[in-house]
Amino acid sequence: TNDSGHFEILCDAKGRKKWELYLWVYAKGYNLKCVRPLKESQQRFLPCEVKLNDEDCIDFLVVNSIGKACPNAFVEPCHFDVPNGVYYSDQSTGLVSIVPKDVSGAFRARTDKAGKAEFRGIPIGKTQGAYCSTGGVFPQLFRFKGNASLSLELRPTGTVRGRVVCKGNSVPRTELAGRKASLVAYEKPRANANNGVNPFAEEDLFHRVQCYRKFELDENGCFELEGVLAGEVALELDMGNSEFHPIPKRRESLDDDGVLDLEIEIEKGVLVKGKMLTSDTHQPMNSVRVSFYTTGKGATSRRYTESDEDGNFRIYLHPGEYTVQPFDMIESKLAKDYSYAESTKVSVLSQMESCNVPDLLFPPIQRQSGKLIDANGKALPNRRVALIPADSNHPIKYGVSDDQGKLDIRFDGRRDNSPKQNTRWVIYPKNSKSVDGDIRQYPTLAVDAESPLVLKLLTKE
Repeated sequence: TNDSGHFEILCDAKGRKKWELYLWVYAKGYNLKCVRPLKESQQRFLPCEVKLNDEDCIDFLVVNSIGKACPNAFVEPCHFDVPNGVYYSDQSTGLVSIVPKDVSGAFRARTDKAGKAEFRGIPIGKTQGAYCSTGGVFPQLFRFKGNASLSLELRPTGTVRGRVVCKGNSVPRTELAGRKASLVAYEKPRANANNGVNPFAEEDLFHRVQCYRKFELDENGCFELEGVLAGEVALELDMGNSEFHPIPKRRESLDDDGVLDLEIEIEKGVLVKGKMLTSDTHQPMNSVRVSFYTTGKGATSRRYTESDEDGNFRIYLHPGEYTVQPFDMIESKLAKDYSYAESTKVSVLSQMESCNVPDLLFPPIQRQSGKLIDANGKALPNRRVALIPADSNHPIKYGVSDDQGKLDIRFDGRRDNSPKQNTRWVIYPKNSKSVDGDIRQYPTLAVDAESPLVLKLLTKE
Protein backbone atom coordinates (compact mmCIF):
# COMPACT_ATOMS: atom_id res chain seq x y z
CA THR A 1 0.00 0.00 0.00
CA ASN A 2 1.06 3.61 -0.53
CA ASP A 3 1.00 6.43 2.05
CA SER A 4 -2.75 6.78 1.71
CA GLY A 5 -3.43 3.05 2.04
CA HIS A 6 -4.21 2.48 -1.65
CA PHE A 7 -2.94 -0.47 -3.68
CA GLU A 8 -3.21 -1.79 -7.22
CA ILE A 9 -2.61 -5.36 -8.40
CA LEU A 10 -2.72 -6.53 -12.00
CA CYS A 11 -4.37 -9.93 -12.53
CA ASP A 12 -5.82 -12.07 -15.30
CA ALA A 13 -9.21 -10.81 -16.48
CA LYS A 14 -10.18 -13.91 -18.47
CA GLY A 15 -10.75 -17.56 -17.79
CA ARG A 16 -10.89 -17.26 -14.00
CA LYS A 17 -13.86 -18.23 -11.83
CA LYS A 18 -14.99 -15.89 -9.07
CA TRP A 19 -13.87 -18.15 -6.24
CA GLU A 20 -10.31 -18.37 -7.57
CA LEU A 21 -9.37 -14.78 -6.72
CA TYR A 22 -8.26 -14.09 -3.13
CA LEU A 23 -6.55 -11.17 -1.47
CA TRP A 24 -4.54 -11.73 1.72
CA VAL A 25 -3.72 -8.72 3.88
CA TYR A 26 -1.36 -8.80 6.84
CA ALA A 27 -0.26 -5.67 8.69
CA LYS A 28 1.58 -5.44 12.00
CA GLY A 29 -0.87 -4.71 14.82
CA TYR A 30 -3.89 -6.08 12.91
CA ASN A 31 -5.47 -9.47 12.36
CA LEU A 32 -4.79 -11.46 9.23
CA LYS A 33 -7.53 -10.77 6.69
CA CYS A 34 -8.62 -12.59 3.56
CA VAL A 35 -11.09 -10.96 1.17
CA ARG A 36 -12.47 -12.14 -2.14
CA PRO A 37 -12.96 -9.36 -4.70
CA LEU A 38 -15.96 -10.26 -6.83
CA LYS A 39 -15.57 -9.68 -10.52
CA GLU A 40 -17.56 -10.00 -13.72
CA SER A 41 -16.05 -11.12 -17.01
CA GLN A 42 -16.15 -7.61 -18.50
CA GLN A 43 -14.86 -5.68 -15.47
CA ARG A 44 -11.54 -3.93 -15.97
CA PHE A 45 -11.25 -2.44 -12.48
CA LEU A 46 -12.23 -4.22 -9.26
CA PRO A 47 -12.89 -1.85 -6.34
CA CYS A 48 -11.85 -3.47 -3.07
CA GLU A 49 -11.94 -1.89 0.39
CA VAL A 50 -10.32 -3.84 3.24
CA LYS A 51 -11.13 -3.02 6.86
CA LEU A 52 -8.62 -4.42 9.36
CA ASN A 53 -9.42 -5.26 12.97
CA ASP A 54 -7.06 -4.76 15.90
CA GLU A 55 -4.99 -7.87 16.43
CA ASP A 56 -5.90 -10.51 18.98
CA CYS A 57 -3.31 -12.01 21.28
CA ILE A 58 -3.33 -15.63 22.43
CA ASP A 59 -1.01 -16.45 25.33
CA PHE A 60 0.04 -20.06 25.67
CA LEU A 61 2.15 -22.26 27.92
CA VAL A 62 3.83 -25.49 26.81
CA VAL A 63 4.47 -28.14 29.46
CA ASN A 64 5.52 -31.77 29.28
CA SER A 65 3.46 -34.76 30.46
CA ILE A 66 4.45 -34.16 34.11
CA GLY A 67 3.66 -30.44 34.04
CA LYS A 68 7.20 -29.07 33.68
CA ALA A 69 7.68 -26.04 31.41
CA CYS A 70 9.22 -26.65 27.97
CA PRO A 71 11.53 -23.82 26.87
CA ASN A 72 12.47 -23.21 23.23
CA ALA A 73 9.52 -25.25 21.93
CA PHE A 74 8.52 -24.47 18.35
CA VAL A 75 4.78 -23.65 18.01
CA GLU A 76 2.76 -22.74 14.91
CA PRO A 77 -1.02 -22.27 14.59
CA CYS A 78 -2.91 -24.35 12.08
CA HIS A 79 -6.43 -25.10 10.89
CA PHE A 80 -7.89 -21.68 11.63
CA ASP A 81 -10.62 -20.17 9.48
CA VAL A 82 -10.30 -16.65 8.18
CA PRO A 83 -12.92 -14.72 6.20
CA ASN A 84 -13.50 -16.41 2.83
CA GLY A 85 -10.62 -18.82 3.29
CA VAL A 86 -8.89 -21.41 5.45
CA TYR A 87 -5.26 -21.57 6.54
CA TYR A 88 -3.47 -24.90 6.92
CA SER A 89 -0.05 -25.36 8.48
CA ASP A 90 2.34 -27.09 6.08
CA GLN A 91 3.85 -28.98 9.00
CA SER A 92 0.72 -30.36 10.64
CA THR A 93 -1.04 -32.78 8.32
CA GLY A 94 0.63 -32.28 4.95
CA LEU A 95 -2.27 -30.24 3.57
CA VAL A 96 -1.31 -27.52 1.11
CA SER A 97 -1.48 -23.99 2.48
CA ILE A 98 -3.28 -21.30 0.50
CA VAL A 99 -1.61 -18.59 2.58
CA PRO A 100 1.68 -17.16 1.26
CA LYS A 101 4.72 -18.40 3.17
CA ASP A 102 5.79 -14.94 4.27
CA VAL A 103 2.37 -14.46 5.87
CA SER A 104 2.11 -17.88 7.54
CA GLY A 105 5.67 -17.56 8.84
CA ALA A 106 4.70 -14.44 10.79
CA PHE A 107 2.70 -16.55 13.24
CA ARG A 108 5.45 -18.97 14.26
CA ALA A 109 6.68 -18.64 17.84
CA ARG A 110 9.14 -20.18 20.30
CA THR A 111 8.59 -20.47 24.02
CA ASP A 112 10.82 -18.71 26.56
CA LYS A 113 12.55 -20.24 29.58
CA ALA A 114 9.21 -20.45 31.39
CA GLY A 115 7.60 -22.28 28.44
CA LYS A 116 5.49 -19.23 27.51
CA ALA A 117 4.86 -17.48 24.18
CA GLU A 118 2.04 -15.81 22.27
CA PHE A 119 0.27 -15.70 18.90
CA ARG A 120 -0.64 -12.28 17.51
CA GLY A 121 -2.81 -11.32 14.57
CA ILE A 122 -5.00 -14.45 14.51
CA PRO A 123 -8.76 -14.05 15.16
CA ILE A 124 -9.20 -15.75 18.56
CA GLY A 125 -12.66 -17.10 17.80
CA LYS A 126 -11.40 -18.87 14.67
CA THR A 127 -8.22 -20.51 15.94
CA GLN A 128 -8.57 -24.29 16.05
CA GLY A 129 -5.17 -25.83 16.59
CA ALA A 130 -1.43 -25.57 17.07
CA TYR A 131 1.53 -27.65 15.98
CA CYS A 132 4.22 -28.03 18.63
CA SER A 133 7.65 -29.67 18.65
CA THR A 134 10.59 -29.58 21.02
CA GLY A 135 13.96 -31.27 21.24
CA GLY A 136 13.87 -35.05 21.53
CA VAL A 137 10.07 -35.30 21.25
CA PHE A 138 7.94 -36.17 18.26
CA PRO A 139 5.97 -33.21 16.78
CA GLN A 140 2.48 -33.02 18.29
CA LEU A 141 -0.77 -31.45 17.13
CA PHE A 142 -3.24 -29.80 19.55
CA ARG A 143 -6.80 -28.71 19.14
CA PHE A 144 -8.47 -25.87 21.03
CA LYS A 145 -11.33 -23.42 20.57
CA GLY A 146 -9.48 -20.15 20.49
CA ASN A 147 -9.24 -19.27 24.16
CA ALA A 148 -7.17 -16.18 24.93
CA SER A 149 -4.96 -18.23 27.28
CA LEU A 150 -3.89 -21.79 26.45
CA SER A 151 -1.88 -24.57 28.04
CA LEU A 152 -0.43 -27.17 25.66
CA GLU A 153 0.54 -30.34 27.48
CA LEU A 154 2.90 -32.53 25.49
CA ARG A 155 1.70 -36.09 25.34
CA PRO A 156 3.59 -39.02 26.89
CA THR A 157 6.36 -40.54 24.84
CA GLY A 158 8.48 -43.64 24.99
CA THR A 159 11.49 -45.32 23.40
CA VAL A 160 11.49 -47.67 20.42
CA ARG A 161 14.53 -49.81 19.83
CA GLY A 162 15.15 -52.86 17.72
CA ARG A 163 17.19 -54.75 15.20
CA VAL A 164 16.87 -56.40 11.83
CA VAL A 165 16.80 -60.21 11.69
CA CYS A 166 16.81 -62.41 8.62
CA LYS A 167 14.34 -65.27 8.33
CA GLY A 168 15.88 -68.51 7.08
CA ASN A 169 19.07 -66.91 5.73
CA SER A 170 22.01 -64.97 7.05
CA VAL A 171 22.42 -61.48 5.65
CA PRO A 172 25.84 -59.77 5.32
CA ARG A 173 26.35 -56.78 7.60
CA THR A 174 27.20 -54.69 4.56
CA GLU A 175 23.57 -55.13 3.49
CA LEU A 176 22.32 -53.41 6.68
CA ALA A 177 24.76 -50.65 7.64
CA GLY A 178 23.34 -47.24 6.79
CA ARG A 179 20.05 -48.58 5.43
CA LYS A 180 17.32 -45.95 5.66
CA ALA A 181 14.15 -46.61 7.61
CA SER A 182 11.15 -44.64 8.89
CA LEU A 183 8.90 -44.89 11.92
CA VAL A 184 5.23 -43.87 11.93
CA ALA A 185 3.54 -43.20 15.29
CA TYR A 186 -0.26 -43.17 15.58
CA GLU A 187 -1.72 -41.67 18.73
CA LYS A 188 -4.19 -43.77 20.67
CA PRO A 189 -7.81 -43.10 19.60
CA ARG A 190 -9.93 -41.42 22.24
CA ALA A 191 -13.01 -43.05 23.76
CA ASN A 192 -16.45 -41.58 23.06
CA ALA A 193 -19.17 -40.80 25.60
CA ASN A 194 -20.23 -44.46 25.69
CA ASN A 195 -16.69 -45.53 26.64
CA GLY A 196 -16.20 -47.01 23.20
CA VAL A 197 -13.50 -46.17 20.68
CA ASN A 198 -14.78 -44.22 17.69
CA PRO A 199 -11.86 -43.65 15.28
CA PHE A 200 -14.10 -41.79 12.82
CA ALA A 201 -15.38 -39.11 15.20
CA GLU A 202 -14.23 -35.59 14.39
CA GLU A 203 -12.65 -35.17 17.84
CA ASP A 204 -10.60 -38.35 17.34
CA LEU A 205 -9.39 -37.75 13.80
CA PHE A 206 -7.57 -34.58 14.81
CA HIS A 207 -5.77 -36.32 17.66
CA ARG A 208 -4.71 -39.36 15.63
CA VAL A 209 -2.43 -37.44 13.26
CA GLN A 210 0.45 -39.67 12.21
CA CYS A 211 4.00 -38.51 12.91
CA TYR A 212 7.11 -39.62 11.07
CA ARG A 213 10.76 -40.00 11.88
CA LYS A 214 13.45 -41.10 9.44
CA PHE A 215 16.60 -42.80 10.66
CA GLU A 216 19.44 -45.14 9.63
CA LEU A 217 20.50 -48.54 10.90
CA ASP A 218 23.91 -48.95 12.49
CA GLU A 219 26.50 -51.46 11.27
CA ASN A 220 24.75 -54.26 13.19
CA GLY A 221 21.30 -53.43 11.83
CA CYS A 222 20.16 -51.92 15.16
CA PHE A 223 18.41 -48.66 16.08
CA GLU A 224 17.04 -46.76 19.10
CA LEU A 225 14.59 -43.84 18.94
CA GLU A 226 13.51 -41.70 21.89
CA GLY A 227 10.59 -39.28 22.19
CA VAL A 228 8.15 -41.47 20.23
CA LEU A 229 4.46 -40.75 20.89
CA ALA A 230 2.77 -43.44 22.95
CA GLY A 231 0.30 -45.41 20.86
CA GLU A 232 0.57 -47.57 17.75
CA VAL A 233 3.92 -47.77 15.99
CA ALA A 234 4.79 -49.01 12.49
CA LEU A 235 8.23 -49.37 10.87
CA GLU A 236 9.26 -49.32 7.24
CA LEU A 237 12.72 -50.36 6.06
CA ASP A 238 14.13 -49.49 2.64
CA MET A 239 16.45 -52.25 1.39
CA GLY A 240 16.85 -50.72 -2.08
CA ASN A 241 17.96 -53.21 -4.75
CA SER A 242 18.98 -55.86 -2.21
CA GLU A 243 17.64 -59.39 -2.58
CA PHE A 244 16.49 -59.20 1.06
CA HIS A 245 13.28 -57.33 1.91
CA PRO A 246 11.11 -56.78 5.01
CA ILE A 247 8.16 -59.05 5.70
CA PRO A 248 4.97 -56.92 6.14
CA LYS A 249 4.03 -56.70 9.81
CA ARG A 250 1.18 -55.28 11.88
CA ARG A 251 1.55 -52.26 14.14
CA GLU A 252 2.93 -52.61 17.66
CA SER A 253 1.73 -50.73 20.79
CA LEU A 254 3.97 -48.39 22.79
CA ASP A 255 2.88 -47.61 26.37
CA ASP A 256 3.37 -44.29 28.15
CA ASP A 257 7.00 -43.85 29.28
CA GLY A 258 7.67 -47.39 28.11
CA VAL A 259 10.25 -49.10 25.94
CA LEU A 260 9.18 -51.09 22.88
CA ASP A 261 11.59 -53.72 21.59
CA LEU A 262 11.03 -54.67 17.95
CA GLU A 263 12.49 -56.99 15.38
CA ILE A 264 12.21 -56.21 11.68
CA GLU A 265 12.12 -59.52 9.85
CA ILE A 266 13.61 -59.61 6.39
CA GLU A 267 13.65 -62.50 3.96
CA LYS A 268 15.29 -63.30 0.65
CA GLY A 269 12.84 -62.54 -2.14
CA VAL A 270 12.12 -64.19 -5.48
CA LEU A 271 13.98 -62.72 -8.46
CA VAL A 272 11.43 -61.25 -10.88
CA LYS A 273 12.74 -60.20 -14.30
CA GLY A 274 11.47 -59.11 -17.68
CA LYS A 275 12.11 -56.99 -20.77
CA MET A 276 10.80 -53.62 -21.96
CA LEU A 277 10.27 -53.26 -25.75
CA THR A 278 8.74 -50.71 -28.09
CA SER A 279 5.38 -51.86 -29.44
CA ASP A 280 6.06 -50.87 -33.06
CA THR A 281 9.65 -52.09 -33.70
CA HIS A 282 10.16 -54.38 -30.66
CA GLN A 283 13.44 -52.63 -29.87
CA PRO A 284 14.74 -52.54 -26.27
CA MET A 285 13.61 -49.43 -24.37
CA ASN A 286 15.82 -48.10 -21.58
CA SER A 287 15.14 -45.87 -18.57
CA VAL A 288 11.52 -46.98 -18.22
CA ARG A 289 10.32 -47.32 -14.61
CA VAL A 290 8.35 -50.46 -13.78
CA SER A 291 6.04 -50.41 -10.77
CA PHE A 292 5.02 -53.57 -8.87
CA TYR A 293 2.14 -53.28 -6.44
CA THR A 294 -0.52 -55.39 -4.74
CA THR A 295 -4.14 -54.43 -4.14
CA GLY A 296 -6.78 -55.32 -1.59
CA LYS A 297 -6.44 -56.33 2.06
CA GLY A 298 -2.86 -56.38 3.32
CA ALA A 299 -1.61 -54.41 0.32
CA THR A 300 2.01 -53.33 0.41
CA SER A 301 3.45 -50.09 -0.87
CA ARG A 302 4.65 -49.96 -4.44
CA ARG A 303 8.14 -50.99 -5.39
CA TYR A 304 10.00 -49.81 -8.47
CA THR A 305 12.78 -50.86 -10.79
CA GLU A 306 14.08 -49.49 -14.09
CA SER A 307 14.99 -51.01 -17.46
CA ASP A 308 18.63 -50.92 -18.55
CA GLU A 309 20.15 -50.19 -21.98
CA ASP A 310 19.08 -53.62 -23.24
CA GLY A 311 15.53 -53.15 -21.96
CA ASN A 312 16.01 -55.68 -19.13
CA PHE A 313 14.71 -55.10 -15.61
CA ARG A 314 14.89 -57.14 -12.40
CA ILE A 315 13.63 -56.89 -8.84
CA TYR A 316 13.30 -59.09 -5.74
CA LEU A 317 9.76 -59.55 -4.40
CA HIS A 318 8.03 -61.55 -1.68
CA PRO A 319 5.45 -64.16 -2.82
CA GLY A 320 2.11 -62.64 -3.84
CA GLU A 321 -0.06 -61.34 -6.68
CA TYR A 322 1.30 -58.19 -8.33
CA THR A 323 0.16 -55.67 -10.93
CA VAL A 324 3.04 -54.59 -13.17
CA GLN A 325 2.74 -51.02 -14.52
CA PRO A 326 5.46 -49.54 -16.79
CA PHE A 327 5.68 -45.77 -17.15
CA ASP A 328 8.10 -43.38 -18.79
CA MET A 329 8.83 -40.32 -16.69
CA ILE A 330 10.69 -37.08 -17.13
CA GLU A 331 11.28 -35.42 -13.79
CA SER A 332 12.94 -32.12 -13.06
CA LYS A 333 12.97 -29.45 -10.38
CA LEU A 334 9.82 -27.87 -11.76
CA ALA A 335 7.81 -30.48 -13.63
CA LYS A 336 6.94 -34.14 -14.13
CA ASP A 337 5.61 -35.76 -17.28
CA TYR A 338 4.39 -39.36 -17.61
CA SER A 339 3.53 -41.81 -20.39
CA TYR A 340 2.08 -45.21 -19.51
CA ALA A 341 2.06 -48.66 -21.11
CA GLU A 342 -0.57 -51.33 -20.51
CA SER A 343 -0.29 -53.09 -17.16
CA THR A 344 -0.13 -56.86 -16.65
CA LYS A 345 -0.48 -59.34 -13.75
CA VAL A 346 2.18 -61.67 -12.36
CA SER A 347 2.05 -64.36 -9.64
CA VAL A 348 5.16 -64.79 -7.47
CA LEU A 349 5.20 -68.17 -5.67
CA SER A 350 7.37 -69.14 -2.69
CA GLN A 351 8.77 -72.23 -4.41
CA MET A 352 10.10 -70.20 -7.35
CA GLU A 353 13.81 -69.49 -7.73
CA SER A 354 12.95 -66.77 -10.28
CA CYS A 355 9.89 -65.48 -12.09
CA ASN A 356 9.66 -64.12 -15.63
CA VAL A 357 7.29 -61.32 -16.59
CA PRO A 358 5.98 -61.50 -20.20
CA ASP A 359 7.61 -58.91 -22.49
CA LEU A 360 6.16 -55.46 -21.84
CA LEU A 361 5.38 -53.32 -24.90
CA PHE A 362 5.57 -49.55 -24.71
CA PRO A 363 3.71 -47.31 -27.20
CA PRO A 364 5.88 -45.35 -29.68
CA ILE A 365 7.84 -42.60 -27.93
CA GLN A 366 9.93 -39.97 -29.66
CA ARG A 367 12.65 -38.67 -27.38
CA GLN A 368 14.42 -35.51 -28.47
CA SER A 369 17.22 -33.63 -26.76
CA GLY A 370 18.04 -29.98 -27.25
CA LYS A 371 18.92 -26.80 -25.43
CA LEU A 372 17.48 -23.48 -24.32
CA ILE A 373 19.54 -20.33 -24.94
CA ASP A 374 19.18 -16.56 -24.90
CA ALA A 375 19.89 -14.15 -27.77
CA ASN A 376 23.64 -14.32 -27.05
CA GLY A 377 23.74 -18.12 -27.07
CA LYS A 378 24.04 -18.37 -23.28
CA ALA A 379 22.31 -21.34 -21.68
CA LEU A 380 19.13 -20.67 -19.67
CA PRO A 381 19.08 -23.18 -16.77
CA ASN A 382 16.04 -24.46 -14.85
CA ARG A 383 13.46 -22.75 -17.06
CA ARG A 384 10.14 -24.20 -18.12
CA VAL A 385 8.98 -24.14 -21.74
CA ALA A 386 5.69 -25.17 -23.33
CA LEU A 387 4.46 -26.02 -26.82
CA ILE A 388 0.96 -24.55 -27.23
CA PRO A 389 -1.55 -24.08 -30.09
CA ALA A 390 -1.63 -20.51 -31.39
CA ASP A 391 -5.23 -19.98 -30.25
CA SER A 392 -5.16 -21.85 -26.93
CA ASN A 393 -3.94 -21.63 -23.34
CA HIS A 394 -3.45 -25.40 -22.97
CA PRO A 395 0.09 -26.72 -23.58
CA ILE A 396 0.48 -29.79 -25.78
CA LYS A 397 3.92 -30.63 -24.38
CA TYR A 398 6.33 -29.02 -21.94
CA GLY A 399 9.84 -29.46 -20.66
CA VAL A 400 12.33 -27.98 -18.21
CA SER A 401 15.96 -27.18 -18.92
CA ASP A 402 18.57 -28.61 -16.54
CA ASP A 403 21.43 -26.77 -14.84
CA GLN A 404 23.28 -26.53 -18.19
CA GLY A 405 20.23 -25.41 -20.18
CA LYS A 406 19.74 -28.83 -21.81
CA LEU A 407 16.25 -30.02 -22.72
CA ASP A 408 14.97 -33.61 -22.78
CA ILE A 409 11.44 -33.83 -24.20
CA ARG A 410 9.50 -36.96 -25.14
CA PHE A 411 6.61 -37.02 -27.57
CA ASP A 412 3.92 -39.71 -27.39
CA GLY A 413 3.34 -40.94 -30.94
CA ARG A 414 -0.33 -41.67 -30.19
CA ARG A 415 -1.25 -38.17 -29.02
CA ASP A 416 1.35 -35.54 -29.86
CA ASN A 417 0.66 -35.21 -33.58
CA SER A 418 -0.49 -31.59 -33.70
CA PRO A 419 0.31 -29.55 -36.83
CA LYS A 420 3.55 -27.73 -36.07
CA GLN A 421 2.55 -24.69 -38.15
CA ASN A 422 -0.25 -23.94 -35.67
CA THR A 423 1.90 -24.19 -32.56
CA ARG A 424 4.64 -22.20 -30.91
CA TRP A 425 7.11 -22.54 -28.03
CA VAL A 426 6.86 -20.15 -25.08
CA ILE A 427 8.97 -19.66 -21.95
CA TYR A 428 7.53 -19.30 -18.46
CA PRO A 429 8.54 -16.42 -16.15
CA LYS A 430 11.44 -17.12 -13.79
CA ASN A 431 10.65 -19.36 -10.80
CA SER A 432 7.17 -20.04 -12.18
CA LYS A 433 5.86 -23.58 -11.59
CA SER A 434 2.37 -23.11 -13.03
CA VAL A 435 0.41 -21.10 -15.56
CA ASP A 436 -0.36 -17.60 -14.32
CA GLY A 437 -2.53 -15.53 -16.63
CA ASP A 438 -2.80 -15.92 -20.38
CA ILE A 439 0.02 -18.23 -21.51
CA ARG A 440 -0.29 -16.77 -25.02
CA GLN A 441 1.23 -13.57 -23.63
CA TYR A 442 4.43 -15.36 -22.56
CA PRO A 443 7.59 -14.66 -24.60
CA THR A 444 7.78 -16.72 -27.81
CA LEU A 445 10.94 -18.73 -28.43
CA ALA A 446 12.64 -18.76 -31.82
CA VAL A 447 13.15 -22.29 -33.19
CA ASP A 448 16.49 -23.05 -34.82
CA ALA A 449 15.95 -24.22 -38.41
CA GLU A 450 18.50 -27.02 -38.14
CA SER A 451 17.24 -28.50 -34.88
CA PRO A 452 13.64 -28.16 -33.63
CA LEU A 453 14.74 -28.31 -30.02
CA VAL A 454 17.27 -25.49 -30.02
CA LEU A 455 15.03 -22.80 -28.58
CA LYS A 456 16.23 -19.20 -28.38
CA LEU A 457 14.83 -16.34 -26.29
CA LEU A 458 15.14 -13.18 -28.37
CA THR A 459 13.55 -10.63 -26.04
CA LYS A 460 14.87 -9.35 -22.71
CA GLU A 461 13.03 -10.42 -19.56
